[in-house]
Amino acid sequence: MAPKIADCIVITGISLAGQNSKNAGRRVIAYFDVRIIDAIELRGCILVRTANDGVAIAPPRFDNSDPRRAIAIVDSSFQNMICVAAREAYKSLGGVDLPDWAMGTKIPLPACRPADDDRDHGTL
Repeated sequence: MAPKIADCIVITGISLAGQNSKNAGRRVIAYFDVRIIDAIELRGCILVRTANDGVAIAPPRFDNSDPRRAIAIVDSSFQNMICVAAREAYKSLGGVDLPDWAMGTKIPLPACRPADDDRDHGTL
């Protein structure tokens, strides 16, 4: 039996961001690296708390001078799986800067919400 895609997403490194880390109106709460299906590793992704009380991720970005170079996560369910893995890794490090819905353990956690504005990081 083939493994589920969610089992093939591994957070390989994470560090908490400082209190004043802001990016495009969103608060960066952690930087993380993720390995996908043991074939691709994205280094320097961000976990953000959005202005509308959500949680989102953004892949690493390239220099914006060449729009032909970008990393994009185009499947929303796949993006959500990465977001959930990053959120759980953040919580395991003692990170608390999450909305109440993302910190609870007695109620099912909803999906990570999409970012408000992804212009600074390419398409999410």
